[in-house]
Amino acid sequence: MNKNTLSYYFIRFITFPIQYIPYKVLHKFGKIIGYISFYLLKNYRKRALSNLALAKSLNLSNNDIKKNAIKSFQNLAITLLEYPKFFYEKDLSKLFVCEKEQPALDLYKKNIGIIFFVSHLSNWETLFLNGTLKMKGIAIAKPIKNKKLYNWIKKIREKNNGQIIEPKNALKESLRNLKKGVFVGLVADQGMPDSNYSYPFFNRRAWNTTSPALLSYKTSSPIIIATTKRENGRYKIKYSDPIWPNLNNNKDFEIKRLMDKSLNILETEIRKSPGEYFWQHNKYKQQSLRYIYKRFRYDSILIVLPKEKENFHKILNDLKTFKEIYYREFLFILCPINFKNEKLIDCEEVIYYENYNDTLLDDYRFKLVFNFTNFKKINKYYLKKSSFETFDIKKLQKISKLNTINLSILLKKTICRT
Repeated sequence: MNKNTLSYYFIRFITFPIQYIPYKVLHKFGKIIGYISFYLLKNYRKRALSNLALAKSLNLSNNDIKKNAIKSFQNLAITLLEYPKFFYEKDLSKLFVCEKEQPALDLYKKNIGIIFFVSHLSNWETLFLNGTLKMKGIAIAKPIKNKKLYNWIKKIREKNNGQIIEPKNALKESLRNLKKGVFVGLVADQGMPDSNYSYPFFNRRAWNTTSPALLSYKTSSPIIIATTKRENGRYKIKYSDPIWPNLNNNKDFEIKRLMDKSLNILETEIRKSPGEYFWQHNKYKQQSLRYIYKRFRYDSILIVLPKEKENFHKILNDLKTFKEIYYREFLFILCPINFKNEKLIDCEEVIYYENYNDTLLDDYRFKLVFNFTNFKKINKYYLKKSSFETFDIKKLQKISKLNTINLSILLKKTICRT
């Protein structure tokens, strides 16, 4: 028996009693697990804290950022616990209350295909389970490596006779089913840096797939935004008004319009309960791994410049290399105030400091820190915040196995694949 099979049977064994636990009790238990997980799962914690801090228009204080990050872990724990609960549940309809579903049902009766655009808000699995109670539908889902576990999850998702389609068959099956009047469910809010479309997600650039809009434009099918919120042990599901494509518009213009309108609705719903959103994923990632090594692929980067005049100007000449490598990322610079008149690179924000102690910002935004000062306290400090790693000249030399002090060469050799 291989490792995947053993883990599958172990999961099934330990989750078997969940079928007997009431939802309200299960949700309380999930909150405890989520709270503990927030402190145990360091990397996911850092990503959630940083992403919430980067979501500018949420305007959260540091205290609120931490509270919502914990809630996000609790929401995820509850969602995971609900998989076995849903598997054993005979009648799922009692769990759902759907708001504004009649326009969707009317379209379905007319044999018009619908594209349900879904995000990772609350328990997103409930949306397909609820939709397939009353309509025929398919959803696109990527398989996981553990085949037995994936087939079990697939059974849960297809509980009401919906059909799960793998990404490799997504376009063909989506077009075919939409033409037949079958709805297509897409969880389409993941970060996708290879896309040519970006949206200011909470006023911060995020690259996103355009699949919902492309399908809408190709088939003349409307997009409906489906969201859900957990309330008193049940799920309140909400459908937006249908968003119809205008085929008289230029294709590129219309794709952008459809995506902007869809994501704006999703953003509005997430704003109502940000703690139920999946902040642990790389929503704001700006580049793929084709150019940058994974160790260095982060969206929010802090560069700390030294106070000493000679050292400052050495680094200053190489700042352009950061911009060449991280041409999309959100670069922040901590600069000594006595060099305020120096011309720096174009970046997200320049923060000026007087003393080295002022470099220790109470800020969760930064996932990566490049510290070019001799103030070593910076390294440990930001690792306790949201930074995954900190780098200085010596560390870059060690990684690249080069003794050069030329920062541009060190950066290119350590960060870039070519």
